[in-house]
Amino acid sequence: RIMIASLRKSRDISVLMLLDLSRSMNDPTAARDLSALQLTRQVSVLFADAINAAGDPFAIHGFCSDGRHDVEYYRFKDFDHAYDDQPKAKIAGMRGQLSTRMGAAIRHASHYLRLQRSAKKLLIVITDGEPTAHLRRDGSSWFDWPPSPETLELTMAEVDKMTRRQATLNIFMLADDERLTSFVEDVARRNGGRVLRAMPDSLGEYVVSDFLRSRRERAR
Repeated sequence: RIMIASLRKSRDISVLMLLDLSRSMNDPTAARDLSALQLTRQVSVLFADAINAAGDPFAIHGFCSDGRHDVEYYRFKDFDHAYDDQPKAKIAGMRGQLSTRMGAAIRHASHYLRLQRSAKKLLIVITDGEPTAHLRRDGSSWFDWPPSPETLELTMAEVDKMTRRQATLNIFMLADDERLTSFVEDVARRNGGRVLRAMPDSLGEYVVSDFLRSRRERAR
């Protein structure tokens, strides 16, 4: 209740939580034998409950791709939809599959944020890995692991577009490896957002606490 009361003190921010739903999210974490997907689902519910109670506009979306034939972008809860049984059921039913085409997902999320009238816009990405797929400039699709330089380049191009529109991108890491760390730290340098690491069993509280911190900073 204290956290929600604090959130109500300053408004004018729209938040979109973007969830990595690739196959690797089915892997276990250190959090009481929970998979990364189960942990992400718990975080989504905690975040949504807190922000919904505060009355701020928010959305929860997810993404995955096979890199060659299919790109899936899921809108579990949109800004203009109530947080009722329908989005809750969608979140409960989400599953991990395919690969991580993050650039396209950031582009879609940026579009939905741009439609909001709030002065401040925040994208929160929860992921366990780097982007592994992209759409080539000739229109064909590509998947590779480790990610190709072109995949990283095109993903960063979408980050740069967000930065020019003065939207903030924070990334929560669900894995701790050198390649992911290097990627997300590069995103933070280019956008000015934060790279956040938390113990898996406290990630939910950490997500909401970081949002509260971001909100206070933007209210100054």
